[in-house]
Amino acid sequence: MRLRVPALGLGLVLGACALRPPAPDINHATPKQLATVPGITREDAERIVAGRPYFSKDDLVRRQVLTPEQYSRAAEHLSIGPPGEPDYLEKGLAPPLP
Repeated sequence: MRLRVPALGLGLVLGACALRPPAPDINHATPKQLATVPGITREDAERIVAGRPYFSKDDLVRRQVLTPEQYSRAAEHLSIGPPGEPDYLEKGLAPPLP
């Protein structure tokens, strides 16, 4: 059995994905990249970099790098790569395409 996806629907999904830049990885992004995230200042970004590595995004709050309020604004705009568990594994999703 083949699943058919209307071309228009697939185009909208792919187009929406193309519009959003990848979320900065808290274990690898530069301070400049991290400072583009809502709720994170340049000083916050420097603290994030200085505190690496992180094993989960909420380490930022547990280790008092960000306040809970800052984290709630920033979390959906951040990702985490090694040594933490990538977001796609945490959520049971397939890895992103290269």
